[in-house]
Amino acid sequence: EEDSTLLNSLGRMEQAVNGITNHINDILNFIRETPSTFENNSILKILNESIVYANKPDNVSINLPTNDVMVSCDATKIQRVFTNIIVNSIQALEKGGAITIQISEQDNNAVIQISDSGLGIPSDVLPKIFEPLFTTKKEGTGLGLPTCKKIIEEEHAGSITVKNDPTTFTITMPKSQQ
Repeated sequence: EEDSTLLNSLGRMEQAVNGITNHINDILNFIRETPSTFENNSILKILNESIVYANKPDNVSINLPTNDVMVSCDATKIQRVFTNIIVNSIQALEKGGAITIQISEQDNNAVIQISDSGLGIPSDVLPKIFEPLFTTKKEGTGLGLPTCKKIIEEEHAGSITVKNDPTTFTITMPKSQQ
């Protein structure tokens, strides 16, 4: 009897420590100014890698574009951005659904749109989602999307926006100059 209570307590402590560790890592990633390594990269390739990391459940389908655009970027950082947004979309699709990703070109920019068939982001939450430490999730740090914004806007001279109906994140960044 005592043993199982102790094990339960230890399990809960371990979960708490893991939660705190993730939290601290998010904060460090947000603060840390790791220099970016810019190379010409395929958006489609980075998207495919991001999906692997996102750990998609069976009840969510991801529709990928068939076209591709090359961008000059730090592939690791852009993959972090895509993974973060895809994971958020998966979490919004608790009962299952679809995520649709599109790539287009606009002037000298690549435009990546990630939409999901979820219920959307409450209108009072929408303006705040890129603010550091703002979160609606029990396990959230509120640093995922601000980190994405920082990577895209400050490091890649791009932009990231969100709108509802359907929930769509739009990322714009300069195409590779051939």
